[in-house]
Amino acid sequence: MTAAVLSFPRRREGAGKSDNSWIKHGFVARVVSSQVAAYRYLHPSHRILLVDGNAGDGIGVCKAQGDLFEGELLSRPTPQLVTELGASIGNADVCLCESNRRKRAELFGRFGRMPGVTVIADNCEVWSVIRDQHRYALWLSDPCGPKGHGVQHMLTIDRRLPCDFVIVFNETSTDRIAHTTKPNVAWQTSRRLYAPRGANLSARSSRGGATNERMEPTAQDHDRGTIRSLRQPLRQN
Repeated sequence: MTAAVLSFPRRREGAGKSDNSWIKHGFVARVVSSQVAAYRYLHPSHRILLVDGNAGDGIGVCKAQGDLFEGELLSRPTPQLVTELGASIGNADVCLCESNRRKRAELFGRFGRMPGVTVIADNCEVWSVIRDQHRYALWLSDPCGPKGHGVQHMLTIDRRLPCDFVIVFNETSTDRIAHTTKPNVAWQTSRRLYAPRGANLSARSSRGGATNERMEPTAQDHDRGTIRSLRQPLRQN
């Protein structure tokens, strides 16, 4: 598995994207497109399922102008990427998942009526989209900030058919949460769910709290541990 770290400022909290998300969109497009193309070359007759586990509203962000001849002003967000990829390779279906009702409505308006595209509200519903004809799936997970990747649902799908996972992990967001000091409930919940355990311990120690307190594994710890167990070369056979 090859990993790359992209770091840039975030100015739109809660939007699910930043002004520089076009950089990430371009990188993810190259990774996903190359893997799907490789699988299609090896298995030209197999039906493929492309899953976007955190699709958002389907709207890109303004790209920095590369030159005067570059006509595309908005980046290709992940749902646009997988729907266009599915149409270009053929014999493929697309599943777009978004839990936010408003974003899901916008997502459906843009992509929901396209042939072979299904819009769902929860990762647990991906199971119902799989057909007997599917021989392979690629699951792209790019959640807003540190939210869960739905690893338990990834594992369920991987047991049913061969599946690869392209996971975007927002390390900067988890680090920012870990270093918050406000005692309000919202930050406490975020620290408990998403901050690394070592950072939680350090924060408690700096505030004079007990450092011998028993630390329960967080949801983020579970996701990280399971994702590490999934690390393997992308499947091409």
